[in-house]
Amino acid sequence: EAPGVAEPAVEAQGASLYGRRVLLVEDAPLVALSLKEALQDAGCTVRGPAATLAEAERLAGEEGLDAAVMDVNLPGGPSLPLGARLAARGVPGGYVTGLDALPGAAGAVVLRKPVGRAAVLAALGRAVGG
Repeated sequence: EAPGVAEPAVEAQGASLYGRRVLLVEDAPLVALSLKEALQDAGCTVRGPAATLAEAERLAGEEGLDAAVMDVNLPGGPSLPLGARLAARGVPGGYVTGLDALPGAAGAVVLRKPVGRAAVLAALGRAVGG
């Protein structure tokens, strides 16, 4: 598969991610690296990974975001309020978390860790396509 080309299965489950600008918020270095590589392999331009809430807030303030993938529990506080503000701006996305329940994320895509790269890309494709 050529670099920068989304997997056909991902496109079949939602909008193409190619060319999308995605905010990545994840404080676990190995998870962040894996998700960043997956997003880049799908053709996304990745902003981040942001490892703290303050860094996520700074990157989220930049114009032109198309989507976001966020861990919930971060140094500095949870990312749920940030996700709600992004959704209000029309920036879809979801959460990747180890929590069993996420009551503050009504209507958002929530994936439970550990989660595979393909599942994240498929969920993000559905979020930006819907």
